[in-house]
Amino acid sequence: MKKLYRKLFGASAAVENPGPVDFKALTEHSGDLIVQVGQDFKLRYVSPSAKAILGWTPEEMLHQQVNLLNSDDRPRIEASMLRLVAGAPREQISFRVKRKDGDWAWMEGSASIIRDAESSGDMVVVMRDISERKRMEEELGELAFRDKLTGIANRRKFDEVLENEWQRCLRSQGHMSLLLLDIDHFKGVNDRYGHQVGDDCLRSVAQTVQSLISRPADLVARYGGEEIGVVLPDTDQEGALQIAETLRQSVQALRIPNQDNHEGSGVVTVSIGVATAFSRVGGRIAMPEGLLMAVDHALYQAKHEGRNRVASSMLLMSAGEGNSSASAG
Repeated sequence: MKKLYRKLFGASAAVENPGPVDFKALTEHSGDLIVQVGQDFKLRYVSPSAKAILGWTPEEMLHQQVNLLNSDDRPRIEASMLRLVAGAPREQISFRVKRKDGDWAWMEGSASIIRDAESSGDMVVVMRDISERKRMEEELGELAFRDKLTGIANRRKFDEVLENEWQRCLRSQGHMSLLLLDIDHFKGVNDRYGHQVGDDCLRSVAQTVQSLISRPADLVARYGGEEIGVVLPDTDQEGALQIAETLRQSVQALRIPNQDNHEGSGVVTVSIGVATAFSRVGGRIAMPEGLLMAVDHALYQAKHEGRNRVASSMLLMSAGEGNSSASAG
């Protein structure tokens, strides 16, 4: 314990010969969780604060067989351990520890190695619970990717997800689809009824689309202005066309007035472009501009042919070339 004490609090005269009262006052009554852990991840010492922070008693943590560390965090922890072994004086790292109730607590720890033969390279880690801070950071992160007006994802999130799914499509040699919806004659809504009604209209359309797109990997986002984009991973052209037609009918069924939309019989409607990308062996396109161009072309066709309809375009990713062909839906 003296070795652990000196590592925690330094080698001052008061530390060189700490009495049991000193040690308990500074470690065992600390609000932080203090552990001594070997390079085999086995715990040698756990301070009593474990009970209040994680629900485990120190004895339970020392003897129970449950893997307390989240497996996704172990590579980062191991990398920090290697830096400490190589001579780094201290490592700061955040990781997840399993609570007794089964939930994960985010902990922020400061780790250093006890460099003496007795401890065989054990580490001492002083950590505190930062779960609430992490929760707030995640909420702020979500806000950064959310469109304030409609509540759906924003263009920044759309671009990120589209890029990730495009790359995944190339790796898996599979397929993906993209929808682009545009509210027909939306300017007429703003001009005739006012911008507040226009905002309400856009919110209603966005939430209707969001309610009908249910798979976790799918994304509905405000693409810009009155345009809404929908990313559909692992979706072929037939499936994308069915989804687009369902969305078109559902928006029309809202019966939101728009007297300037003559093609839609005086109610709000949407035109929808559909683009589907099929990855072929040997195909390689670095960025999804081709898919965006294809869906934009399909949307233009839907509007050109009378609005309130769906048109589709296909992108073949083969030998580094993108070929787009459009047909009305």
